[in-house]
Amino acid sequence: MRVSKSTLLWGCGLTLAILTAAGVFVFNPMGLGPEPDTVLSRDFFATSAQDLSQLELLVDGKEAFHEILGAIDGARSSIFVQIFIWKDDAIGRRIVAGLKAAAHRGVKVTVRKDVLGTFFEFGDMVKGKMSPVFTKAGLRGYENIDVNVDVFADTDHSKYFIVDECLTIFGGMNISEEYYSQWHDYMVLIRSRQWKRFLKI
Repeated sequence: MRVSKSTLLWGCGLTLAILTAAGVFVFNPMGLGPEPDTVLSRDFFATSAQDLSQLELLVDGKEAFHEILGAIDGARSSIFVQIFIWKDDAIGRRIVAGLKAAAHRGVKVTVRKDVLGTFFEFGDMVKGKMSPVFTKAGLRGYENIDVNVDVFADTDHSKYFIVDECLTIFGGMNISEEYYSQWHDYMVLIRSRQWKRFLKI
């Protein structure tokens, strides 16, 4: 079957537009998007840490998620989760179960997901495995859990957990089995209330 020249041009133009949009929104080469002070005030970045003894490096997924799950299980008042990718797999469901248990005992749970991360969940979505932030079987509509996946929300590919405003775990790991058991990555844990005054969540 012969394809007309105009159809070919339209197809190339559309492909170029999609690739350009993906480059801007996923890889953000022009620095578009929110500034870090949407969550932390400018004072945070101007204040040097004098004592790093409360900072702990968590190397690889098993160590990091052990601390994350332990922090969720021990939460007493609040949990704030900012994530880019959250898959419906074994570790993803363990985090969901922990957050639901925390919400059930009265902990205020806030989940904010960078909706652009959904691009990397597309393969699972095709198989019918939606991220827990989109389903009622996951976190959607669960009492005492506020889920925000607004495409215009202030997100910048960040991944962090703030528990009871005194324990923070942040770094490069998304919530998926690859990060838990396959890939080499790290998170950082800080146990301190000294940063609470800088938070804007």
